[in-house]
Amino acid sequence: MACETQQVEALSASDVYAYAPLTATVPGVAYFTLTNQGSTALTVREYSSDCFEQAELHSSVMDDGVMEMRPVKMLRIEPASSVTLRPGGLHLMLINASAAIKPGNNCRIAVLYGADKRLDFEVTLLDRSTYRPAEPVM
Repeated sequence: MACETQQVEALSASDVYAYAPLTATVPGVAYFTLTNQGSTALTVREYSSDCFEQAELHSSVMDDGVMEMRPVKMLRIEPASSVTLRPGGLHLMLINASAAIKPGNNCRIAVLYGADKRLDFEVTLLDRSTYRPAEPVM
């Protein structure tokens, strides 16, 4: 009997949740954990969503007592490591909803990494009134 080897996807997403925009001019936001299950470092280079025109990774940082958001161009994830997007830290801004988006809608998020790899997953948008931020990450 032949032994079959199954290749494990190098990148996975877990603990996924997102909030719908409050209004058309306010972005939505998504949080999740990306885990590199491979043996080499991965570089995440782009994000997209079928429900929004843009998806951008941002970090929240305290600067002279003021919380600021800064874009993050690339995200490196070491082998056998995870990076968690959470309130007060890294987060995925979901900008310019492509339709009338509301809580309960399902959206797909794509994470592009390496030269040509793609991880897709689905998230149900939550009502922002249920938002309970975690302690800020400093």
